[in-house]
Amino acid sequence: FALIAKGDEVLDWREMTGRYPKCQQLLLQGSDHGVSDFELHLPKLMQFLFASI
Repeated sequence: FALIAKGDEVLDWREMTGRYPKCQQLLLQGSDHGVSDFELHLPKLMQFLFASI
């Protein structure tokens, strides 16, 4: 699972999506390198984690 922010000021989101093409990706519009709005995306991450149990 890749949580990728288009607003990341350190990593280029296009490079990240290209590096992990077979990985389930959540592409965030905006956000930042620290994903300061992480709590908004936690439900989707938890859904992914618990789906594999």
